[in-house]
Amino acid sequence: MIRPNNHLLIGYENVQSEVTHLLTPSFYKVWVFVGALQNKVKFDLVELLQAKGSEAKVIKMGGTGPNALDFHMTYHSG
Repeated sequence: MIRPNNHLLIGYENVQSEVTHLLTPSFYKVWVFVGALQNKVKFDLVELLQAKGSEAKVIKMGGTGPNALDFHMTYHSG
């Protein structure tokens, strides 16, 4: 059986703690993009990412600017 290979790209400022449980199925690979000025992440998201292991990535931005996170996500999806 072939499992779908779905990638979810998420801007961290848009992650709500009540939806993180929806990202746990194994057919989702999760990429969380964190802004350069965001220095803290919520523990429930950290637990989710640890549980997913190699199926999760956190990408920290290096710069700031209008829509910088959105453009960075677009770059990685293309």
